[in-house]
Amino acid sequence: MILQSLLALMTLTIFGSCRWEQRTPRALTKNKPPLTVIIPCYNDGESIADTIHSLFLCYPHDLLHCIVINDASTDDSAIQIANLQTDYPLTVITNETNQGKVASVNTACKQITTDLVLFLDADVTINPEAIDDMLARLNNPRVWAVSCPYQPSNDGFWARMQAIEYDMLRWLQWSYNNVWAISLWWGCHMVKTQALKHVNYYRPEAITEDMDLAFRLTKAGRIVHQSLIPIKTIVPDTFAKRWKQKKRWNSGGAQCFIIYRRIWIKHPLHLIFMLIFQYIGISRVWWLIQTMALVTLIHEFWWLITLLQISRWTTLLWWWIRFLWSLINKIGFMSFSAPYVWFANRDQGWKRLLWIIPYTIIYTPLFFWAWWRWLYLGIRVVINEKQGIRGW
Repeated sequence: MILQSLLALMTLTIFGSCRWEQRTPRALTKNKPPLTVIIPCYNDGESIADTIHSLFLCYPHDLLHCIVINDASTDDSAIQIANLQTDYPLTVITNETNQGKVASVNTACKQITTDLVLFLDADVTINPEAIDDMLARLNNPRVWAVSCPYQPSNDGFWARMQAIEYDMLRWLQWSYNNVWAISLWWGCHMVKTQALKHVNYYRPEAITEDMDLAFRLTKAGRIVHQSLIPIKTIVPDTFAKRWKQKKRWNSGGAQCFIIYRRIWIKHPLHLIFMLIFQYIGISRVWWLIQTMALVTLIHEFWWLITLLQISRWTTLLWWWIRFLWSLINKIGFMSFSAPYVWFANRDQGWKRLLWIIPYTIIYTPLFFWAWWRWLYLGIRVVINEKQGIRGW
C-alpha cells in the first residue's frame, strides 16, 4: 500500500502541476522571426531528407538559415545532402574527420545570424505546432531555451517500450515548468542566441550536452522550458542499441547531477520525485528477480498443496483472497504508467495500454538494474574530466 500511495500522490502532483502550467497565458507568435537551424549529421543518410522536408514545410523559406554539418559520415549522407541542396537553400559544413556533435555544432554556431537558433537531430521530423509552442514560450524574457519531447517514428518491441518511457518523461518534464525544467531534449530544442553566447555554447566535456546546457542556463539565472508538443524521432530497434543509448544518457545524467548538485537540489518537485523513483526502481528490480527465479510461483503452489492436505475450506478461501490481493497489487503497480500513456495517446484507445505489462515487469527493472553501473561511469567521468576533452 505504501508503494501505491506514493505512485498515486506522484501522479496527482504531476498532472496537477501540468494543468496549472497549461493555464498560463501564452500568445502565439503571429509574425515568425528569422530562424537559424543547425542540423548535425553523422551516418543519417536514411533520415536526413525527411528532417529537411519537415523543416521547410513548417517555416517560411525566406526566414530560414539552415546549416547542415556532415561530420565525416561513412554512409551516403553526403550524397543525400547534395541532392537536398538542389531543392532547399542549405549551408553545408563538411568535416574531413569525425569531430563529434559538440565540436561540430559549436563550429556552426559561429555562423548564426538570427536571435533564435533551432537545433535538430538528423533523424527527427518537426511539426508546425511544436515550432509555434517553442516560439510562444520564448516570448517570455526569462525563458532562454525550450525543447520538445519525443515520440518514436519507427515500430517494434523496443520502440514501443521507449514510447511509454517518453510519454512518462513528457508529463514529468512538463510539470517542472512551474519551477524550471531539468533538461533539454537534443533532438529538438530552440535557444536564444544570446543565451548560447552567455554560457560559451556547448561544453565538450559533457556526455549529455543538452542536459548540461540546461543546467548552465539555469545557473545563469534563466529558465529552461519543456514543451508538451512532441516531435517524431527514430529510436533504437534492438536491445544492444538501446542499451548503448541508455548507458550514455544515464552516465551523462549522473555527470550533470554531480557537477550541478547545488542547482537541482533546490528543485522541490524533482527532489521528491527522484526519491520516489528510486523506491519504485528498487521494488521493480526485486520483483524481476522473484519473477525470473519463479520464487513467488513456487511458494504459492507449495502453500496450496499444503492447504489441500489440510482440506479445510476456510484456509483454501484465505489462499484465494491472498492470491487475488497479490494480483491486484501487481496490476496496481502496472497501472502507474497508464494515465501518462492514456492521456498522451487517447486516439489509439486501449491497444497502447497493453504494452505497459512488459514495460513494467521486464523493461524498467532490467534497465534500472544497470543504472548503478552507469552511475559509477558518470562519477568516474567527473573525477577524470579534463578541459577540452570530448565527453563522448
